[in-house]
Amino acid sequence: MAKDDGGPAFPIANETGMHRWALANRADETEESYIAAYAIAASGMSLRDHFAGEAIPIVFAQLDSTNPLATQNRPLQVLAAKICYEIADAMLAERRRE
Repeated sequence: MAKDDGGPAFPIANETGMHRWALANRADETEESYIAAYAIAASGMSLRDHFAGEAIPIVFAQLDSTNPLATQNRPLQVLAAKICYEIADAMLAERRRE
């Protein structure tokens, strides 16, 4: 089962905007590449990604190389990303409860 990502956070609402974004961001000139880019524009960033991104400054403010959590044989950035997504998942879970 796929993890609930909360749906789109900032979808592009109009077709002209999606078309322009897809043209500018496609990987190559193929129709498949355009369709993939258009789908990304239509969905926008997931709410889970947005929540995780919002948590980054708070998490990094609490973590540094002297923090015991940072010594678990993994880079600080990996640990911070894991924590940010755990926060995002908790926020989505709380959102579903209401």
